[in-house]
Amino acid sequence: MATKFLHKKSWHTSNLKNIETVWKAEQAAEAEARKMKELQHEVAEENRIYELKRMADQAAGIAHVDKLDWMYAVKAGPSPDEYLLGRKLKDWDTKELEQLSRKQGPGQSAPEVNAMQDAQTKIMLDPLLAIKQQEAAALKLILDNPVRMKKIQEDKKIKELLKKIKEEKKLKKKLKKEK
Repeated sequence: MATKFLHKKSWHTSNLKNIETVWKAEQAAEAEARKMKELQHEVAEENRIYELKRMADQAAGIAHVDKLDWMYAVKAGPSPDEYLLGRKLKDWDTKELEQLSRKQGPGQSAPEVNAMQDAQTKIMLDPLLAIKQQEAAALKLILDNPVRMKKIQEDKKIKELLKKIKEEKKLKKKLKKEK
C-alpha cells in the first residue's frame, strides 16, 4: 500500500514522462538505423553501377580513366621541405614556370593593357566610389528641390530653438540650486 506514490516520482520507470522519452529515443534510433540502411543500399548501388561501367569499358577496349587520378599524381619539382627552406629551383623547373606564366588563363587580361586603362577600370569598378556617387546624386536632388530645402531649413531652426530652450531650462535649474 505504501508504494502507490512511486510511479509519480520523476526517476521511476513507470512514470509517464520517462516512458515517453524512452519511446522517443527508440523511435529516433529506428529512424537512424533505417536511414543508414538506405545510405548503405545507395552506396552499394553506385558501386555496382561503377563496376558495370568499368566492365563495359573493358569489353569495348576503352581504357578506363579514373577522373580523380590527377589529384593524387606526384608532380616533379622541389619537395615541400626544400620549398619551405627556400632552396633554389632547378633550371628545368624555372623553364617550366616561365612557360606556365606565359599562358593566359580564362580570367586574365592581356598583358598589352596600358596603365591608364587599368587605372580607369579599377576606378569604374570600385564599389566605394559607386556608393559615394550615389550619395552625391541624392544630395544634389535634395539641394535642387527648393521645397525640401526650405523644410530642412525650418527643421534646423526648430532644432536650434529646442536646443536654446533646453539650455535656458538648465540655467534656470542651476540658478535655482544655487539659491
